[in-house]
Amino acid sequence: EAVFGSAVDVVYMYSDAASLTKPHEKLPYAEEYFPEKIVSIGDGAFKGCTSFNIDFSTAIYLESIGNNAFEGCTSLDKLVFGSGAVLSYVGSNAFNGAGLMSADLGNTRLSDLGNGFVFKGCKSLTTLKLPSTITQIGAGAFEDCSYLYSVTIGEGAQITYIGDYAFHNCAFDPSVFDAYKAEDCYVGIDAFANCYAH
Repeated sequence: EAVFGSAVDVVYMYSDAASLTKPHEKLPYAEEYFPEKIVSIGDGAFKGCTSFNIDFSTAIYLESIGNNAFEGCTSLDKLVFGSGAVLSYVGSNAFNGAGLMSADLGNTRLSDLGNGFVFKGCKSLTTLKLPSTITQIGAGAFEDCSYLYSVTIGEGAQITYIGDYAFHNCAFDPSVFDAYKAEDCYVGIDAFANCYAH
């Protein structure tokens, strides 16, 4: 197993046993794709790395992303997981304030985005795709994603929990969730307040 460190000053990414690079530096030999060996990213691993960007489509063995892992990564512009991805856990504030324009989680195994503020304040986020396995969306998960105008949910999803302020101040029609809410779905305080198609 290969695991990224937690809250370190300088984070290195291993591409194989012989080479290592700093992904947040624009070097000629820097990694452009996510190494397949990585299964976990620790808490705060890339927090505040404002020049960091990488392609997640090859992160097929990545199982978990820790709290605050990519918080404030303003150059990280897309989060798209390829076919067969096994991601099942994303911690609180993991992408808070990141520069994401699109987040495609449709190929992941995520059931619980219940940890708070996962994508809060991603001001550039316009499109979101959730997997059919999703059941919970936590408090403030997409709060203040003010340009999020397109949300797609995988067929057959049964959402049981949408936390307080989960989609507060977004730009899509909340009725997109109607067909995917379980009969006893809990919808928190102001979960869709000021969320409407512009």
